[in-house]
Amino acid sequence: MDLEMARTIAAFGGLGLGIINLGILAHKEYFRKPTFRASLHGANIRAIEDGTYDIQLNLELSSRGGNVYLKEIYFIHQTPIFNPGKGINKRTVYKAVSYPGYCSLNSGAEHFISKAKELYKNSFNIVNAKLENKESKLVSVIDRICTERYMDGFWEWPENNWTLEIVTSANSVTIAFCFEVHESNKSNSFTHS
Repeated sequence: MDLEMARTIAAFGGLGLGIINLGILAHKEYFRKPTFRASLHGANIRAIEDGTYDIQLNLELSSRGGNVYLKEIYFIHQTPIFNPGKGINKRTVYKAVSYPGYCSLNSGAEHFISKAKELYKNSFNIVNAKLENKESKLVSVIDRICTERYMDGFWEWPENNWTLEIVTSANSVTIAFCFEVHESNKSNSFTHS
């Protein structure tokens, strides 16, 4: 093999390696986008009295193919349950906690707020929360919701036809769900719509 043939082979070999490296870079930076997945592992509710409800939503959030940042989580119903006079049917979630391993509604209604405050000492903000590549988190949304009274009284809380929307930097996930009335429920303030 002479020197001219070796130069030609080296030039084509270098060109081939350059094309392969460019293809890998293009795939990593432009074609491989991160994906976000979410699933709901429980939606419990109890009525303390008309217009006052305790809830716990348990979610599994996971990321694949890159880092994902949460932008917004909210649950929505077609009925303006949160404020009928103003037509508010959406509840935005601003903070969440790591799944505590139990349903916080198992504690009595009188201890619910103190237990929730204790859990929320280690909470995280939803906006800009980061999920690393291949990371999975179990989180809970725990809240006491007081709805607005309408002219003829409080509206009944719908058990069915709810939608949970999770908006991230990668994609949005929509989950249809129904609330399960917890065994410690104290008031019959629910409807099946």
